[in-house]
Amino acid sequence: MSDLTWDDPTAFYLSGIVYGLNKKYKFLYRQDQKPPFDIRHLYLLRHSKNSEFERKEAGKVLTDWLRFVSEGNFLLSILFFAAEPSDQVRLWLGREFREIKDEISRSLEKDHFILELPELSSRSKDITRALLETKAEIVHFSGHGSSGGQLFFETDDGKALPIEPEILASLFKHFSEKIKCVVLNACYSEKQAKALSHHIDYVIGMTRGISDKAAIAFSIGFYQALGAGRSIEEAFEMGKIQSGLQSAPEYQTPILLKRSQ
Repeated sequence: MSDLTWDDPTAFYLSGIVYGLNKKYKFLYRQDQKPPFDIRHLYLLRHSKNSEFERKEAGKVLTDWLRFVSEGNFLLSILFFAAEPSDQVRLWLGREFREIKDEISRSLEKDHFILELPELSSRSKDITRALLETKAEIVHFSGHGSSGGQLFFETDDGKALPIEPEILASLFKHFSEKIKCVVLNACYSEKQAKALSHHIDYVIGMTRGISDKAAIAFSIGFYQALGAGRSIEEAFEMGKIQSGLQSAPEYQTPILLKRSQ
């Protein structure tokens, strides 16, 4: 791709789009994929008189941005985990994934999202493998949690495998540069969320037990908002509202924690 010049009739128009999109979706950038240029320069160059050198530099910035997008770096990858041990109460986990998939596929910004193949009946080795082999920015777990703060994954024979908060946090610590948000859509997952928030920018957990209906409603609201280009904080609020619409007492159950909060 050859460099655009600032005098190109499309350059001024494109620069406005680039600046707006970058501002809107900057939370999607993984640490290792932030653009190697400062897009704010485009805004400054658009609103001031500039030398020929500066106009040339602006053209390079625009070209680099288009190349950055063409290489697939402007996509948000979502990884869905679910665990439903045979010795625990059955949940509507398949339905939750279908709802998430539907909301993403119908969204205005669907071309900016990749929904990875779901990891169902998740065992510990499935989790580590998926985190190593995908480029997920959002990791979503649905399943059971205990009042003691454990999450339940599955053993090889399908029984419950309790995972302590500090163990899960030590795992996610190694992916803190690429994972931007973790959603723990499981009962009593606040302790896990607090542990993960030392390493992950945004972590969502549940302060107490949550019904299937309210948990699915939260996911619908959350991904509807992300798909409409809203921030993670705004998406969280929309998830809470959807959950509250289904079950008013559960409106305050979800909690959002930011890194080291």
